Amino acid sequence: MDPLVTVAVVIAVAYLLSCLIWPYSKCPWCRGLRTRGDGLGRYRLRSTCWLFGSSRYRRLGARPLGRGDD
Repeated sequence: MDPLVTVAVVIAVAYLLSCLIWPYSKCPWCRGLRTRGDGLGRYRLRSTCWLFGSSRYRRLGARPLGRGDD
């Protein structure tokens, strides 16, 4: 087997195993932060991300595995 294929398979298996353990990650838009700043030093609390509706979302690899369903 080609070493490059072996490395690719090992990386894919490691990613799927990590999706089994941690099916959620931080939102890429708000990065899971509970505050939002205006750049002038003023911050306000936010309850949810306006784009995804939550500060966390299911990882791409967790979806076919059926992990993290609400």
